[in-house]
Amino acid sequence: MIFEKIMYFLIGLIGNLVIMAFTYSLFFASPEQLFRTNQEAFILLNIMIITALLYCLKKYKIVRWQKPSWKELGILLLGVVAVYLTKWVEIFLFPVDIATSESAQNIMEIASRGFTVSFLTTAVILAPMLEEIFYRGFMQKGSFNHSRIGILISTGIFAFSHGVSSFSAFLVYFIPELGIAYSYKLTDNFWVPMAFHILHNSFPLILLLMR
Repeated sequence: MIFEKIMYFLIGLIGNLVIMAFTYSLFFASPEQLFRTNQEAFILLNIMIITALLYCLKKYKIVRWQKPSWKELGILLLGVVAVYLTKWVEIFLFPVDIATSESAQNIMEIASRGFTVSFLTTAVILAPMLEEIFYRGFMQKGSFNHSRIGILISTGIFAFSHGVSSFSAFLVYFIPELGIAYSYKLTDNFWVPMAFHILHNSFPLILLLMR
């Protein structure tokens, strides 16, 4: 049991790095270079990886997912509203950190070349699914079984993995993901944090539409 928990933690911790290395060795390009030169291959690769990982999570009974109940949908809705309000506060309080964050740079990239289905599919759907598989599936549930310390550790690692350079930038990633983590703890339905994260990553699109 302890060995399995350690294994799940390590999978969650280094999973993204392994996938990046696999992508580079397979296509001789970084994920960013691959996305720019061969978007369809990048998307297909991510779909295959996500499918395989979801199969493992289900097969080994690490997570459960089912059709969300009305209560779970209510938790999801309240969480998304709270996170969106928090985002507006972050923009007001930390405009510099927001402007230089990874998400903002992605926004500027989208704005510079217009909306593309490939980019939106990757940034809004596939990336959140992969992150939830590693941080919520393997780490929060598989390794820590929704414990408070596990939620804090997995959420903190998630925030640091985005290359934050200041405490305020850390909070930009930590606070929303903390909401996602607790929505998963409350529901124990893996569809909830994945849907939550996808809706969270849709926030930049709202900013673009308001420009």
